[in-house]
Amino acid sequence: AFYNNGVGHSFFSRPVTMGKTGCSMAEDHDFDLGLGQDGNGWISIEEVLVRLNTSYTPDGTFARKSDQTIPDAQGNPTWIGYDAAVCVELFEPWVVEVYNSTAGLPMTLRVVEHGNVVRSQDTMKGQEQLVGLPLSLTNSNAHEKLNSSNLADIYESAHGNSVNQLLKDNGRDAYYVPSPTVVSFTEGQGPLGYRELSAPYFAQARGLADGSNLLPYFAGTGEILARRYQDRVLSSTSINPVYMGICLGLIFLLGVFAGFFVPTLPLDVPHRGFEIYSWIAAFYADELMEIGGTPVIEKNLKLQEIAQQVGDIKFRYMDPNTQQRSQKY
Repeated sequence: AFYNNGVGHSFFSRPVTMGKTGCSMAEDHDFDLGLGQDGNGWISIEEVLVRLNTSYTPDGTFARKSDQTIPDAQGNPTWIGYDAAVCVELFEPWVVEVYNSTAGLPMTLRVVEHGNVVRSQDTMKGQEQLVGLPLSLTNSNAHEKLNSSNLADIYESAHGNSVNQLLKDNGRDAYYVPSPTVVSFTEGQGPLGYRELSAPYFAQARGLADGSNLLPYFAGTGEILARRYQDRVLSSTSINPVYMGICLGLIFLLGVFAGFFVPTLPLDVPHRGFEIYSWIAAFYADELMEIGGTPVIEKNLKLQEIAQQVGDIKFRYMDPNTQQRSQKY
């Protein structure tokens, strides 16, 4: 039963065991004994119940609405909309390709195939070659197959944590308010974007949550048989110290030459740089006024002359457009 707790979404899960004779529901007393003990994984039935106030879902569609109305702030009648979805989540072993980078954590590149054993990847173009002795001879504790047994306790704790991560986004500041998690179960977006509960969207959101909060806890610490391939170095780079020193030396000499031997600009235009006085000279003389009202600098002054005239005098910038409007009035 789902409690009347004001939360917009509620979950219910039930694992299903998989054996050679088929599937069966894992009851509470045999949950630890039946879940994935055959080594091939298990199935989990995931259900979600959505309960939202229709005043927050202007475009929402529900399978059923409450019989009693609830008045909103303006006194208009609203209802509680109900909808539910059921999805099947399958936990089974898959072989993946992982790149073990020396600069970071291992990264999954692709899913190779379904199965619990790494098969030979020999093709007509290339054959694998074993380097050293087989792992079964050098390490007797290594396993050759992925096994889902003895994962019942881990699944029970991690699965509950994954569900709680979704329930935390419940918006309990008001009863049955849509949250971003609930809206992600539909095609809508935004605070009032709830439309209609979609089983594919719910399955996608539920799978992403379990992929982040559940699957990492299934990774064990034991060794397992795998295939390792060395990286092929296709290109490499290096720096020649002699050529690099010559290049940096030439750049330094060009900079020194440009700093000491500055050519005269055409039309006797004064030099400008990135100093503060160059920025000051960039303004028109009429726009730079001393506090007392006397112009501080004139046009086409050299930087040394600007520095002598300005010195420590405070100045302000006058907008010429504002000055012209004030003169008209």
